[in-house]
Amino acid sequence: MISKAKSFVIKFLDEAHLTATRILFTYIGALIVIPLFFGAFILFEKQLTKQGLKTMMATTPLVTVDIIVTITDFLLGYYLWLQKDKILTDLGTYRFLMLCQVISQAVVGNLFCAVLAMLGLVRTSGENVCFKGKNKLLKSIALTCLGAFCLCLMLIIYIK
Repeated sequence: MISKAKSFVIKFLDEAHLTATRILFTYIGALIVIPLFFGAFILFEKQLTKQGLKTMMATTPLVTVDIIVTITDFLLGYYLWLQKDKILTDLGTYRFLMLCQVISQAVVGNLFCAVLAMLGLVRTSGENVCFKGKNKLLKSIALTCLGAFCLCLMLIIYIK
């Protein structure tokens, strides 16, 4: 059953011409564009309610947690954009990054990015490469984002 689903997804990726490179570029674009739209939404809501940002964050603490997630996503997307060539040359680091991002984006509810990262994992699953990579800085950044997003999940649970 799992092999049928995996072959279906790989067939879909082949027909859509989604290579590991295209998936990474789309993922980076989503990490940069989605936070910009969220920031515009926050500014729009600020103008609509005629409240300051400090007041808005004090009245709805979930907005504060979402802002933390948004800033983290934007910074990660910007860093990945700068390091995209290094990521694509080291398949182990690519797979480790995508695995961390599947977990971390699913934790905070960013399903679009979680699905993209999962597709990146499926695309490289046929390769005989483990999750060990050469780029230790990128691995530490991925683990830091995972930790930050787990902390944000705990904050969301605590607030609700």
